[in-house]
Formats: sequence, C-alpha cells, structure tokens
Amino acid sequence: MLPSLKEKRHYLVIKPGNKEKIDKILLDFLGVFGYARAGPQFIEARKEYVILSIMTKYVKEVKASLAFSKSGLSCVGVSGTIKKSRRFI
Repeated sequence: MLPSLKEKRHYLVIKPGNKEKIDKILLDFLGVFGYARAGPQFIEARKEYVILSIMTKYVKEVKASLAFSKSGLSCVGVSGTIKKSRRFI
C-alpha cells in the first residue's frame, strides 16, 4: 500500500495512566462502532502516563470523551510522532 493511502495517526499523552479506564471511557462515549473507527492502540502504558495512538479524524472525540468523564484522566498533549509526544511526559 502506498504511504499516501494510509490513514494518519496522532499520539495522545494521557495522565495518569490507566489502560483499562481509558478503554472503558472510550467505549462508553464513542460506542463500539466509533471505537473501531478511531482505532486506539496503546503504544506505551506506565503508571504515570499512557501514549495512545488514534486516527487523526477522531482526536477531538477522544479528547472530549476524556473531558466528559469524571475519572480524573486528562490529555496532556497531542503530537504527530511518538518521539515528539515524549516531550509532554
């Protein structure tokens, strides 16, 4: 597949890191179909932070789902590369 035909991804840094909570929040807010289209992938999961990869079209929806949840999770930063996303840690 040509690189120009691939869907682009953005990387979100979410603090504090809790992989299970993030998964549940995204499923509750986006639904199963929206969750599948957003295609979240956990790149790095630590106790202090999580780096989450999302399709670029769904960054706003994922940030909104974290903002509306009462879990205390927040998106610290969004970047186009994993290397640049580490500056938010």
